[in-house]
Amino acid sequence: MPSIRILGGMHKQRTITTPHEQGLRPTAHRLRQSAFDILIHRFHKNRIGQENPWSQLRVLDVCAGLGGYGFEALSRGADHATFIEQTPALAKNIFAVAKSWNINDRVHVLNREWPIPAPDGHGLYDVIFLDPPYDQLDSVMSSMISACASWISPDGILLVESDKVFDNITGFSCIFQRAMGKKQLSFWQKSY
Repeated sequence: MPSIRILGGMHKQRTITTPHEQGLRPTAHRLRQSAFDILIHRFHKNRIGQENPWSQLRVLDVCAGLGGYGFEALSRGADHATFIEQTPALAKNIFAVAKSWNINDRVHVLNREWPIPAPDGHGLYDVIFLDPPYDQLDSVMSSMISACASWISPDGILLVESDKVFDNITGFSCIFQRAMGKKQLSFWQKSY
């Protein structure tokens, strides 16, 4: 059974487990920890030293799988997380975890394939995590990243976990990259 452990915050050490799903690839603990360290120390320096540096942040976890990125952000104090997951069993599991942790009032789960247009009147997100299946065609990946533009706040950060580097994405500029073995973490902001 695939599982992940929450690394920080009020739900630290809790584990999320789900029955095996074809193609599910939970983010390694070390990679997720690096992503959160970079987000705070590089992009939210003004929040370091605050009691809750994630407070008032809204996050979107796209291609959520087990929901590791979104649940990690909630555990660290994010106000709200929306999870988008196309596999019905995984989407159901995300909601079940939120309910069992008594945080379902801070969670919204959409059982949809990405990309989808942003719904009317939705709030924009401060951090978007995009962790699609690896080996995507460049054109598909570019489309997935570009679709985030209508969901992200003007100064928001898009974190993409992938197996290769992507350039020249319509609507975004890559502002930081880190290779971790064969995996890439890239951080994007809207370009104007």
